[in-house]
Amino acid sequence: EKTQIEIEDYMKILLSSVMNAWHIDLYAIRRDIIIAGSPERCEKRFVIEDSHHRLFLLEKIVPCNIRHRWHIARVIDCLKKNGLPDVISYIPDHRGDHVVHSNGSYWQLSPYVSGKPMDRPAYVFDRWRGRVMAAFLVALRQASQLVESSLTPKCFRPSRADEALQVHPPSQKTYLHDRGESFSIKKYIHILSNIIAHREPELRKKCSPQPEGI
Repeated sequence: EKTQIEIEDYMKILLSSVMNAWHIDLYAIRRDIIIAGSPERCEKRFVIEDSHHRLFLLEKIVPCNIRHRWHIARVIDCLKKNGLPDVISYIPDHRGDHVVHSNGSYWQLSPYVSGKPMDRPAYVFDRWRGRVMAAFLVALRQASQLVESSLTPKCFRPSRADEALQVHPPSQKTYLHDRGESFSIKKYIHILSNIIAHREPELRKKCSPQPEGI
């Protein structure tokens, strides 16, 4: 049975090999840093510190989600190019791929963004958050209008993500919107409200009506 030190040494060798795809030298696996956000969106995730002491988030992708994650990376890239502020893009490898196959697994890399614990539930009453969110949604709407034309066949060139689909077909999941159409926050709220009404009717009664101006 391997000791914890042996396991950590093995992980460092493995992740060093993975990071080579981005020509980044691994200095340390920062297990002392808490990663914000849901851990369920990937199989495993690590905060990586490189030799220049920069921090990155390395995510191991579930094979059946490869195409979806690759598509998300390309859409984020297009939104950033179309002027959406404060967008954190996935980092492509030296060949331009956003999903990297290494050591028998699939990986994505992005700059690490530190999270901050929220004062729940008081934060929902902070008016400034509403103004910031409204400004972001307006900017997102403007940038997303150009995304469809930006996602040309050149933008979606064949990659290892397509090769992986030959072995790992997409997962059959139920989504809150049709993934083949443009995302609508208004439609999303309507569907989510119906789900809450069905599962938690008492909670639904406490929810404010959907604003018509969205």
